[in-house]
Amino acid sequence: MNSWKNLGKSFLLFLGTTFFVTLLLNTFYYFNVLSDGMLSVLSFLLPLLLLFFCSLLLGRGARQKGYLEGLKLGGCVIFFYLLLYILGFGGDFSFKLLLYYFIFLLASILGSMIGINQKD
Repeated sequence: MNSWKNLGKSFLLFLGTTFFVTLLLNTFYYFNVLSDGMLSVLSFLLPLLLLFFCSLLLGRGARQKGYLEGLKLGGCVIFFYLLLYILGFGGDFSFKLLLYYFIFLLASILGSMIGINQKD
């Protein structure tokens, strides 16, 4: 039960921080502080780094098998993104989107594996 509680906390931390960062990036783009290319690069890298950091924190709280904790968090995030994509955009599922989600899953697994090895 405790691992699901930590997973929920990490997921909510990821969603809240991603929402705030997205709002900040869009504000900078609106006032022409960021260009189109910089916005697209940052909108890919920042959620990826946030997912890595959240899974690192989740891995530190895990007792064993950090890769499974990262897999759970990455799966939750990917499910949420897929749900938003299917319900919100209604677009076709492409190889580029599959690669995007696979990179997110790898970052989550890697973060939790590093986090479990950094335990005190």
